[in-house]
Parts: sequence; structure tokens; C-alpha cells
Amino acid sequence: MRELDTRLGFLGQFSAVDMVEVRAQVGGTLTGIYFKDGAIVRKGDLLFTIDPVSYEIRLAQEQAQLEAAKARLVLADQELHRIQEPKQNDAGTAQNVEQRTSDRRAAQAAMDDAQARIRDARYDLDHCGITAPFMGRMGTHLVSLGNLIAGSRAATSPTTLLATLVSLDPIHLDFDVSEPDLQTLSNYRALTEGALPSNLELALGSDTAYARHGTLDFIDNIFDRSSGTIHARATVPNADFRLMLGVSERQ
Repeated sequence: MRELDTRLGFLGQFSAVDMVEVRAQVGGTLTGIYFKDGAIVRKGDLLFTIDPVSYEIRLAQEQAQLEAAKARLVLADQELHRIQEPKQNDAGTAQNVEQRTSDRRAAQAAMDDAQARIRDARYDLDHCGITAPFMGRMGTHLVSLGNLIAGSRAATSPTTLLATLVSLDPIHLDFDVSEPDLQTLSNYRALTEGALPSNLELALGSDTAYARHGTLDFIDNIFDRSSGTIHARATVPNADFRLMLGVSERQ
């Protein structure tokens, strides 16, 4: 890193900007694995499938309940309309209208509930296929075909870890800054009225040329007295996927 005509040398380690544990939101038998261990996947790529039959059955049942609720609502509308006709002027009409109105509201509520149950059932069915939330590299699959896996929408109950996915581009470079180097950065900040030095030059492995560039975007707010350093982080483009997580690099 060149600042104030001085190169400050650090040894850093790459880490993912995003990492996710791939878990199911519904439970069932694992019926498909659609990636190779260590492969690069794109956002939306299908990773796993769960047997959908039980969820298809539930959706069909809820759709049948909706049809029944619609029929009850139609009948309630007809009964209410009939009793509200002018010729219905007997002494019990007001009470009957109130009862039919209540029946109609109950029928409408039942239909609304059936529609909500259909959305719920369809949500479960749609999540029998587990897709990649972003582009990245897959780890190894941790569950084999035919296994019964546990799923939960909000992870309120134990769920089965299927695999891990880490992002690749850009990538984070984590490193520690010594107290003297931190002072140099502070001096730079004072001279530039608060701006942080941002441009980093990186050398990969045993390379002597600083051929890659990154951006310093974070310095921690607590100095670690036990190690005499403070943690910092840069973001580095990695369009060719050459940079690997956990590898140490110089900057």
C-alpha cells in the first residue's frame, strides 16, 4: 500500500464477503443433488430437491377446501339477498337479516382462510427445490440422496445442514495493522482532512510484483493491546476466481 510515498507491508488472508449454510425450509426425503462438490454455481441454480408428493397432496386438499368455501359463500349471498327483498316484511325479518349477514361474513372468512392456506401450501411446495441465493463456490454435499432431512422456515427447530456456499467476486482481505503503521495511517488522515488511504496493491503468494489492486474499506474501532495490532479489511476484485479463501497474501 503506497501512502505518503511509503509502502506499508502487511500479510493478509482472504475471506468470503458472503457465506451461507444451505438448509431446507421444508422437510422430506432428499431426491436430487444438482452440483458437483467445489463447483461454481450461479444465483438461482438448482442445488437440491426434496420429494414434493406430500406437499402436492396438501395443496390439492387446500384447493378443495377453497372450492367448498366458495360454494358456502355463494349460498350465503343468495340467502341474504332473498331475505332482504321488500316482500319479506314479517316480524322476524330484521332478526333473520342479521343472522344471514353473520352467516355471509363467516363464509367470507372461511374463504379468506382457505386462500391463505393455499398460499402456505404452495410456498412449501415451491421450496421443495433449493436454489443458490448468490453466485459462488459450493462446498461438499453433507447429505446423500434418500436421506430424510429436517427443514424449518424460520429455523425455529433443528434443520439439516446440506452444504455451504461462499461468494467469490469480490473477496475480502483481512489483515492486522501494527501500532507504528496505524500511526502512519493516522498521520495521512490528518493531512487529508479525515480521508483514509484506500488503494491497496497486492502480491499473490511468492510473486514479487504487486499486480492486483483492492480498496481498504474498514479499520476496526478497538486496538488489541495483547497483539499490538488493529484489524483492517480490504475488498479485492476476483473476476478470474484465482484468489482462494484462507490463502495469505502480501500487500
